[in-house]
Amino acid sequence: RWTLNVRDKLGVGVDSAVRIESTLPVVAERPMYFSYGPNWTGGHDVVGAPYPKSTWYFAEGCTYYNFNEWICIANSNDREVSVAMDYMLETGKTIHKTLKVQARSRTTVNVAADVGLTHNVSTRVSSNAGIVVERPMYFDYGPGWNGGHDVMGM
Repeated sequence: RWTLNVRDKLGVGVDSAVRIESTLPVVAERPMYFSYGPNWTGGHDVVGAPYPKSTWYFAEGCTYYNFNEWICIANSNDREVSVAMDYMLETGKTIHKTLKVQARSRTTVNVAADVGLTHNVSTRVSSNAGIVVERPMYFDYGPGWNGGHDVMGM
């Protein structure tokens, strides 16, 4: 077992993604501990994707008050990729957005900025090349019940 403290390598306040290659089978995960917003603290963990894919699905998401949902996209390709995001709202409405992700970089999308507040939302993220996509969300249900969770797309 081996642990890398990313903050020690990159410094504080850096958004990043990592690509891990091995000649033997390995399992990689990314635990994260946070102090988010004024009073939200906790941790979450996500297992790495076995390989990049061109389409990712997220069944659950929320942009209600005191929920912050993000979509994180990693592009390990040597070229820029085009990404389409289809947000499926509880009303049956679909909102379509597009963006570019630079070669060998990561970008973060604020879901509430794309769909507005007070929505339950499922998301399909697709690209013209293989990418890796995850969905962290941070929340505050009320006094003493706040935190976050994260999931890789399917």
